[in-house]
Amino acid sequence: MNLLTILDMTASALGERQALGHRGQGPTYANLRKQAGTGGAFLHREASGKTIFVGPSGHAFVSAFFASNWADVPFVPLNYRLAIDQLHRLIEQAGPAVIISEPGFQAELTRPGRTVI
Repeated sequence: MNLLTILDMTASALGERQALGHRGQGPTYANLRKQAGTGGAFLHREASGKTIFVGPSGHAFVSAFFASNWADVPFVPLNYRLAIDQLHRLIEQAGPAVIISEPGFQAELTRPGRTVI
């Protein structure tokens, strides 16, 4: 059984129940499954190798994780607290990827040839 099967089973059984976050502020299991499918379709089209995530653990992290699984591309979470030059080095070492980041990091992570969302 893979992670998407577990997400699908949970969304089918508990669809409108909140999956993440503080009470009343996070997505439902059904929304999380929909986000995984939408994000996964995008990553399947755009990801040439991996999905890199730069940001804190939270709703965006979980959505990116499931979307990467949906697209069947490796998920590479990086510590957003690293110095920007260290992040650039790790991103270069990872190779071709779509980079998902918090808005505050996008400008610093953008370089020619990189897809940063």
